[in-house]
Amino acid sequence: METIEINNAKKFIEIISLSNDKYYKSNHDYIFRGQANSKWELIPSILREKTKLYDESGQIKKDEFWSNRNQIEVEFFMINEFVKELNLSGFHIPNEETLNIINSSEEYIHFISNLGRGKAWPTKEYIGVLSIAQHYGIPTRFIDFTYDPLVALYFAAKSSLKIKKSNKIAVYALDKDAYEFSKYNFTNINDLNTVEKSASKEYKLYQLVNTAAYYNINLKSQKALFLSYVHYGFRANEKSKPFSIEEYLKNSNTNTKSYKFIIDSKFSKELLFLLNKKFYNVSTLFPSIESCVTNTFDKLK
Repeated sequence: METIEINNAKKFIEIISLSNDKYYKSNHDYIFRGQANSKWELIPSILREKTKLYDESGQIKKDEFWSNRNQIEVEFFMINEFVKELNLSGFHIPNEETLNIINSSEEYIHFISNLGRGKAWPTKEYIGVLSIAQHYGIPTRFIDFTYDPLVALYFAAKSSLKIKKSNKIAVYALDKDAYEFSKYNFTNINDLNTVEKSASKEYKLYQLVNTAAYYNINLKSQKALFLSYVHYGFRANEKSKPFSIEEYLKNSNTNTKSYKFIIDSKFSKELLFLLNKKFYNVSTLFPSIESCVTNTFDKLK
């Protein structure tokens, strides 16, 4: 990954924009992510050390014996609690099959048993629900990306104002066709045995996830997509070892460049001011009356 540092806010916006043919090949499709601290790893929230995790007994902590089985079972528990909450509140659930998995004890036991035996997670049934969960703050093994570099920059700059230690912010640009982000086909619950038979060795992948945005205006406004961490062929009781996107890119057999654009966080306010002039702000990326109020005060500040 090539690192490019810029020390001018206007120049930074110009360089990362899609019209810059110097970095983006016209026949390639790039995806972007902004981070408030350029030193942070590109890794899903559920795999980070300080993320709060819960099971039936309440909040739990990872320890030196934290296994692959522990990791997946906690994720599965948390996402199913979210599914139940969505349903109780009458919100849209992208795949109602997830409710059947929860309600059928036989199906649930079959599913959770397979997850602990090196089977692939997540599965197709949960892709839509995981997308919503990730978007609204539930920790998952998805990581947010966008097709628009200025959206990525907005989130990096905005978030940097909320943290104390952010010397530099970063915008990542990855060629989604070069790193086999679409190589893996998420299997259904009934196909898990097939996955196990085909997994003669351990696989750690990052795969593209596009979910329908027609029922979520925020996803549409942010040109959002996700990369999902997929792990299968593992031994359930071995220690869980998180695998970052940087590691995945490093191990990929491609000559296509990916980029990490960085700029000092002291430019964050100026960047947000310039982005607002291009209509990248809280009211356009999170369309609601409340967001319009927030952006009114943001501009006044």
